Amino acid sequence: MRAAIAGVCIYAGLAVFINPKDNNDGNWLGFKPPRGPCNKYTVGKNYVINLDRRSDRMDQAFINFGKESINFERVSAVDGKESFGHHENCSNIPAEVVDAKIAHRVYNTKYNAQFDPAVPADANISLCAGEIGCIYSHVNVWRMIAESNSSADGFSLTCVFEDDAKPVLNFHHGVEQVLSELPCEKSLDMLYLGYIDYFWPLLYFDFPREKLLHIKQKQTSYSTVQREPAFSTVAYCLTKGGAQKLLDELPVKGPIDLWINEMNSNKKVLDVRLANPKLAQGGWDGSEFWSGSSDVVHGSLINSIENSTTMGAIMSMWYKLNEAFR
Repeated sequence: MRAAIAGVCIYAGLAVFINPKDNNDGNWLGFKPPRGPCNKYTVGKNYVINLDRRSDRMDQAFINFGKESINFERVSAVDGKESFGHHENCSNIPAEVVDAKIAHRVYNTKYNAQFDPAVPADANISLCAGEIGCIYSHVNVWRMIAESNSSADGFSLTCVFEDDAKPVLNFHHGVEQVLSELPCEKSLDMLYLGYIDYFWPLLYFDFPREKLLHIKQKQTSYSTVQREPAFSTVAYCLTKGGAQKLLDELPVKGPIDLWINEMNSNKKVLDVRLANPKLAQGGWDGSEFWSGSSDVVHGSLINSIENSTTMGAIMSMWYKLNEAFR
């Protein structure tokens, strides 16, 4: 009984923090537009990005994907530490080792700070080696998709997973349902299967409510939404045209998931949907962070130790400790 009451209180609390009337689209809860079956979309290939030195993560990926009978092709990730050097201070990475046509080493936090209380507003932050390696890895896969023999009609999707992705139970059924609800009048560019839920900021002790009001969401079908932001690149699918659009917008400025959101917010380049409920979980559920098993140290969290909230400082210090002992 107490658990049931607590659950009601949590959802009520979320409703207070995220008021549909405060949202531009006004349909966060309750309204679900009618769907019409499309049945044009197919998934051609699945890629899993994995560092050569992390065979342990690949072994776990075989288990996670095997449970749902998902076939995939492994793609060797670009190792940030090996390619860009191991630097305690991310700003010490030499400019000449990073291809400016692919990524900028420094980015401004103005966009990210709208949503993340651990990030100082309007600060210039250096990407860490793991973040740059992550960018290179995903860009390499985008090129593979853009150069593939995928159907030119734009309705064939290629799905990209990071090696910590955990497909949900009955994954194939969920994907089939989502694909049947995607728009038929023109092809989609990008479909998120996994992402960070936007109630995560409530974990912060001093999270300002007004930041939640920057979040925009629109229900587009029974099982899909449009949302800004949609953080994480743990699991997503691209059409051939969507991959080319991303490549056309290079270089990446900032962490790759942040850049996709900011770039699309400014230019409206991509037609994007999110599976809702999501069809894959990832390491950002906390297990990877606290265990130190992630290979990507984030410059924004390193910066937050001096410039941001209590929780941001705690997270940043933990990252530094994990990095020191890896």
